Amino acid sequence: MKKNLLTMMALLLVFSLMLAAGCSGAEDPGAESESEGAAEAAWTLTIVGPGGEEETRVSLESIKSMSAVELEVEKEEELINLKGALLSDILAEAGISEAGNLNLIAADGYSVSISGDVAFSENTILAYESNGEDLSSDDKNGPLRLVSTEESPKAWVGQLTTIEVE
Repeated sequence: MKKNLLTMMALLLVFSLMLAAGCSGAEDPGAESESEGAAEAAWTLTIVGPGGEEETRVSLESIKSMSAVELEVEKEEELINLKGALLSDILAEAGISEAGNLNLIAADGYSVSISGDVAFSENTILAYESNGEDLSSDDKNGPLRLVSTEESPKAWVGQLTTIEVE
């Protein structure tokens, strides 16, 4: 009887230790921010010049280092405060000073075309913050989203990866 009791206690102790070890396997709180930071550092925007001849890659990090612009927009009767860089400044970095149209392509293949007038407007930005929160963790729109008060929200492309200039 004592032997069975000792065996049961030993099994209970082993089970308790295993349970405690499983529960204490908490994730490293910095791991998620490190992986987000790595994803952010790896995100690049490709700008394809007229005729598809020249291609320029601009990192999210370099876009964030540009002069920041804040834009207040309304979408579905909600005011949204966005922060980003002027699209015209980013195009200038790629040596583009005018365009007829631009095709904006998202990571999932969604694409929209905007006019050159809209692209070079002071109200067209590539946003990386929305209401004070970094868009890097936004699976739908982040880390980079084109927004313009000159276009319908249907033209606001999230997860922007490519701009083709015509």
